[in-house]
Amino acid sequence: MGTPETSREPCPDRILDDIGGAFGMGAVGGSAFHFLKGVYNSPSGARIIGGTQAVRMNAPRVGGSFAVWGGLFSAFDCTMVYVRQKEDPWNSIFAGAATGGFLSMRQGLGASARAAVFGGILLALIEGAGIMLNKVMSAQQSMPVMIDESVPAMAGGPGFPMGLPGQSQPQPQLVQETASTSGSESGSWFGGWFGGGKKEPAASSGSKTEILDTFDAPPVPNFEVQHLKNLDIRQHGEAASGPASCRHGAHLAQSPLAVASNSDVVFSIVGFPSDVRHVLLDPTTGALQGLRPGGVLVDMTTSDPSLASEISAAASAKNCHSIDAPVSGGDRGAKNGTLAIFAGGDEGVIHRLNPLFALMGKVNYMGAPGKGQFAKLANQITIASTMVGLVEGIVYAYKAGLNVELYLNAISAGAAGSKSLDFHGARILKRDFEAGFYVNHFVKDLGICLKECQNMGLALPGLALAQQLYLSLKAHGEGNLGTQALILALERLNNVSLENLASQNTAA
Repeated sequence: MGTPETSREPCPDRILDDIGGAFGMGAVGGSAFHFLKGVYNSPSGARIIGGTQAVRMNAPRVGGSFAVWGGLFSAFDCTMVYVRQKEDPWNSIFAGAATGGFLSMRQGLGASARAAVFGGILLALIEGAGIMLNKVMSAQQSMPVMIDESVPAMAGGPGFPMGLPGQSQPQPQLVQETASTSGSESGSWFGGWFGGGKKEPAASSGSKTEILDTFDAPPVPNFEVQHLKNLDIRQHGEAASGPASCRHGAHLAQSPLAVASNSDVVFSIVGFPSDVRHVLLDPTTGALQGLRPGGVLVDMTTSDPSLASEISAAASAKNCHSIDAPVSGGDRGAKNGTLAIFAGGDEGVIHRLNPLFALMGKVNYMGAPGKGQFAKLANQITIASTMVGLVEGIVYAYKAGLNVELYLNAISAGAAGSKSLDFHGARILKRDFEAGFYVNHFVKDLGICLKECQNMGLALPGLALAQQLYLSLKAHGEGNLGTQALILALERLNNVSLENLASQNTAA
């Protein structure tokens, strides 16, 4: 049933936003109306004074009436979103009917029923007009110019074509999104009247794209690995002027929306949840706004599970799909294509994306939208306590007079062996704190874990301790070091330094 608004404030903020927008609409419109009425009804020579007095007496009342209507409408709309677990035009239609009926209850059941019917029809007309406008604009949108540049084969496997079933695509694309900025968006039913709402950009493919008149998303393309050509990249932040990958045949897009308008699958992996919201849901530049029906968003950022569910609902309302697929494995896993991928969302969609995930590592289906994020957070909890045990063992071995390198080699084959030891043991001894995974990002992840623990009523003291230790690194200006820099926090706590181990290894 068209494309409803997909990037709106969460409901408590949405209600306040709608109240403010409705009050502004009523106050401005009421001021204009009563000013003209006052001027018309005032005697000659006092028309301006009469108009301003009419505005002063009536504009606040009209604005307040609009605010009451807007607040009730938004509250009913949020209730429908919660009950139906989806965003679409029916929520607004039901909310309009409920608001009209509720405000007319004092006049009797008959008047309330008539007002409910009128409110529902009015909102249906408004939503229908918006859908028709979107269809007209989509039909007029021309195909963006594509840059046809050959790209060398990627490590780990060849590329893959992308296209909707029955559509002819000029060339297949893999789209990757990286970012380090934050952003926010606001949108509401009333906010759109004053420019705060989103403008739905149209996206088109190289052939005819039909706007599906249904709430059920169309099937996802079936991806088969063949070859790669045309790699679109959008990188936010200071480095956005030209990432290194552009030297290998990729071309730089101007916004996430521009990337998505030429793509069937958009991968994003950014820094923080605010970046995810900005990159995917921004009403003017977000990827979802440019994605064609049936397209897929795959966010690989470690982020809030609730945000993953929100993105999934917004994508479903636009007849698209969203997968939360955070990864683990560090820089080594990324370079070797051996990442562990935790995927949440529609299992059928994830299965169809397997040829793409296989280029990066092994995908593990974890459940409904948001479950991929929960799995990654549990992974981070495990790593956090493992890292604390690793560096504590190193400090203990050092103080006990052991050869720390021999000690690490000995335990690596036993029950204490771990990927963390394999990845970080030698780096710690060499004082190599270059980031495979930033302390800043790990602090962010552990903070999300603690917030989710609070929501669940869980007490995880090991997690809390690890978060405090890593937070101390950030406080010392070491947030851009790798997670193996945790040894520095233990050295400061115990007034010891293992720097001489690096010189011993160098001499050896």
